[in-house]
Amino acid sequence: MQKFILIGSYVGEGVSGSHRQERFIRKAIEEGYSVQLIKPHGFFKGIHEFNSLQSFDIWKSTHIPAEAKGSVSNNKYKRFLVPLKYLLFMDIFGYGFFNTLKLLKIIFNKNNGSDYFLLVSSPAISSAVATYLFWKFSSWKIAYSVDMRDAWALHSTIKIFKFIRKWIEGKVLKNANHVITVSKYLKEEFDHFYKINTTLLYNVSINLPKKDDLPNEMFASEEDELLPPDSLNICYFGSLPASFYNIDEFCKGLINYLSNNNNEQKIRFFFYGPCGELESLVPSYPMLKDLFIFKPIISHSKAIYLMKNCSAVLFFGFNGEKNSGVVSTKIFEYFYLKSKIIAFDIRVESDLDWLFRRICNQSVLINDAFGLSKYLDKTFNNFELLPSCTDISVLAELDNEYNLFLTDIKSS
Repeated sequence: MQKFILIGSYVGEGVSGSHRQERFIRKAIEEGYSVQLIKPHGFFKGIHEFNSLQSFDIWKSTHIPAEAKGSVSNNKYKRFLVPLKYLLFMDIFGYGFFNTLKLLKIIFNKNNGSDYFLLVSSPAISSAVATYLFWKFSSWKIAYSVDMRDAWALHSTIKIFKFIRKWIEGKVLKNANHVITVSKYLKEEFDHFYKINTTLLYNVSINLPKKDDLPNEMFASEEDELLPPDSLNICYFGSLPASFYNIDEFCKGLINYLSNNNNEQKIRFFFYGPCGELESLVPSYPMLKDLFIFKPIISHSKAIYLMKNCSAVLFFGFNGEKNSGVVSTKIFEYFYLKSKIIAFDIRVESDLDWLFRRICNQSVLINDAFGLSKYLDKTFNNFELLPSCTDISVLAELDNEYNLFLTDIKSS
């Protein structure tokens, strides 16, 4: 049986980066691979093996972290820690880098001469750099591929020693057998800058319920997760990292709408996750104080329940040209669950624009306060006007692209 070796630190962590890595494992097993997982850091780091979906599900059920850890970007000292991390190249040469080298040596001591497909999935980029150096300097003749879930050296937020990071990233990607990414924008960026041919696989969610409906009484005993029945309940799930989204413009547009409308029905916005930048803006906009309710991160099953039962979900496009190719996993969850979506700052001709048009039959290209105010005036009187999935078969097609890719790899 051909081996599929995945290097991914987020598998089993329950964070956004874990969904894609877990999808690769499931798809590889479906295509008849025996899977070996290398976890360089995080919970339960080490080497894990799976020969069936059942064995992977059992491993996941017994390897659930006690509590989620916040990343540096959500740390209160981020203003100092993030620049220091990049200045010292700790985003590359940290613990994960050295442990990747150690675990690769163990794997290839064991697998020498066997048939395998080695895929390193970012984040973190440190594992990709370690894999490249292992390929270049080890005595084994290996081949590797890289899954770039995000831009790294080409990311607009990376400023320190950018030219060195581009040179490193170029070495890693140009010598890979395959480079995979999550959006047309990133594919075009990688292809243009590094002169490679990148494969596009959208980050379609796998961790969704198989049935379209969830029981309403699922969390009836947990009062904290019940939404008030006397209001329009709009929910946001996940973090709102500083500067990633045009939050200030959204707040201004919402206030413009509220100032010109006297809704008989209450409106409530629930934010589940670290949304520090938005919380810090609220004192500047007293009108939003009773409107915005901030909650801690909740389990994925609870989030799915709320997605199904809230009036609408709130979605922000990344603040950049064509949204910088950022396509969040959660948008596919909203599509799958046919949630009504209030979308702000989706850019024209972006991947998100294309996905909304293809899956919902409409896109909402609003990125300023005035436009948002007018849009809310229309849609808050009729939520049926909000985009939601009209063709779920498109999701199945996008999901099947993983199987087709792995089938081609296996037969080549």
